[in-house]
Amino acid sequence: MKEGTELGHYRILRALGKGGMGEIYLAAFRLSPQSDRLAIGVLNTTWDLSVYDLNRGTRSLARNGRSPAWSPDGAEVVYESRSPSGLFRIAVDRSEEPEVITDDQWFQPYSYSPDEPLLLLGRIEPLTGWDIWILSAEESRPKPFVQTKASEYHAKFSPDGRWFERAVAAGNPEP
Repeated sequence: MKEGTELGHYRILRALGKGGMGEIYLAAFRLSPQSDRLAIGVLNTTWDLSVYDLNRGTRSLARNGRSPAWSPDGAEVVYESRSPSGLFRIAVDRSEEPEVITDDQWFQPYSYSPDEPLLLLGRIEPLTGWDIWILSAEESRPKPFVQTKASEYHAKFSPDGRWFERAVAAGNPEP
């Protein structure tokens, strides 16, 4: 994998080595669109989602959640939570309670389109492994977008929103 490659919420900084479990890389979380805040899910006894303001050196928005995806304007974060279970959207300034996007299925948020009406999601399916789903602002339920026998994950829209990229692992149900 090349340095600078983006996989979901991570940017590959450099290879660290190879071993029995595969290749190991040093990776960094992606920043907010303005590069002034960092959303990160940290595993303690549960997944804790926090937003760090890099200019002020402060932490806010502590929530039970992980896999954050920034809205294009940096005002909101979409995240996945296991308790309560679902996909949520919350204003980073905490002006509102989290909005439930879906509460009955497990989805991992990947990327908003630049103009914000579409959100790419990942979901693992028993027969096809990881698949790409899409949620439109006009609809209340995500729909399958890319489903093949290979696992597709870590999807990201291009800067102009016309294209998307994804990682593919043929015959591998887990990324």
